[in-house]
Amino acid sequence: MKKWMAALPIVLLLTSGNSNAKSSMAMKIIPAANVAQEAIQLISTAKRGTSVDVEMYEFTNLQLAQALIGAENRGASVKVIMDASYKQNVIIQEMLLKARIPVERMKVGSDGYTNLDHVKFLQVGNALMIGGVNWGKWSGRTVDQDVELSGSTISVEGRILFSYDWWQARTGAYVRNTSFPLGFSHYQLLVDGQIEPAIIDAIQEAKQSIVVRMFAMDNKSLLNALITAKARGVSVRVVLDSHDQKWFNAKAYRILKNAGINVGYDASSIVLHEKMINIDNGTMMIIGSANWTNSGMKYNHELDVEIFNS
Repeated sequence: MKKWMAALPIVLLLTSGNSNAKSSMAMKIIPAANVAQEAIQLISTAKRGTSVDVEMYEFTNLQLAQALIGAENRGASVKVIMDASYKQNVIIQEMLLKARIPVERMKVGSDGYTNLDHVKFLQVGNALMIGGVNWGKWSGRTVDQDVELSGSTISVEGRILFSYDWWQARTGAYVRNTSFPLGFSHYQLLVDGQIEPAIIDAIQEAKQSIVVRMFAMDNKSLLNALITAKARGVSVRVVLDSHDQKWFNAKAYRILKNAGINVGYDASSIVLHEKMINIDNGTMMIIGSANWTNSGMKYNHELDVEIFNS
């Protein structure tokens, strides 16, 4: 039984299944409490000519802004995309613009404010961090995590993703993505319309167990997939946030409880901000920015990563 997620942080060396790949990929899971420091450390490695690309829903952490400014001053090429609807980002935006760092605000949906650019993304050279952790003042106090991937293959995929989003943010021509072309044997980046079907496929492939830890849940297709898995004998455990989203999760709680699924609210005194599913004790996991809501699956701009350990 594989339990590589039992302790954090963990580093895996994964050899890509792509026959043209010449290097292995390193991966580690970073708890929310360590994300800001890990990001600052990663940004500190950027030298002249290194690309540093950030796409972030909430960006209010001054230390992270200062780290980006330091990288720009060392000659790195820094670019930042922020969600257009999150007004608190304006302070950091002004700081970065004064430091001559290009900043674009991503407008998602017809008005740019109803839906969100909910992505959490940092790429420095060949290293990429994605997940559910915002760059907010208090984001490190949530229960959440990011995934850090590094290697030549992931760097290509990250650059394609960010370049496309940068173009969309600059032109205001955002279109929800339903296909992202790259991916390798041990991971797959999932964007927008790819996320829901990938989660359903993962649930359908579960043989023994499913564990879901979720900030917000109301998507009927995903709820039904969990119920179907329970009916065919898979052990299903769901943990939901108990704070501001409790009213939002109440219907999902009732539906799952009535189906005999082991569901409960997180008892922690801090916010459960995770968006994670663990299949068969780490054989497959999906972690990222997308809540299991209709907004997350059908309207927002979201980014998850599917990780295979088999």
